Amino acid sequence: MKGSVLILRLISRDKQGVPRRYLSLTSLTTMAKSKFEYVKEFERDDNCLPNCWIVIRIDGRNFSRFCETHQFIKPNDVAALELMNRAAITVMEDFKEIILGFGQSDEYSFVFRKDTQLYKRRGTYVNNSAKFA
Repeated sequence: MKGSVLILRLISRDKQGVPRRYLSLTSLTTMAKSKFEYVKEFERDDNCLPNCWIVIRIDGRNFSRFCETHQFIKPNDVAALELMNRAAITVMEDFKEIILGFGQSDEYSFVFRKDTQLYKRRGTYVNNSAKFA
């Protein structure tokens, strides 16, 4: 279903709750420099303080189940430790601004340089980008 047809159906359900300037029926595929720019008004200002270390922590999700599936030996399976270390090294190679990475249990923490300007020091962007590296 095309975006404009979907919007037309949504608008026909409830025109009273939507401001008039948002009722245009053009395609949803364009975002930058478009009428949808108003979405930026809802973003938070979450810039990290200048000249301060930025530390992010990435916690393992369903790590116990992962260990059971791959039959890791508790508490410190060598294969699991090597896997986590390799993942941390990959994150550090992708982000040259990271100067230190350290892990404990199923989580890793990464320290960014004090003067990093990665994503203009916006905490949400820095944190999310490292999670998916």
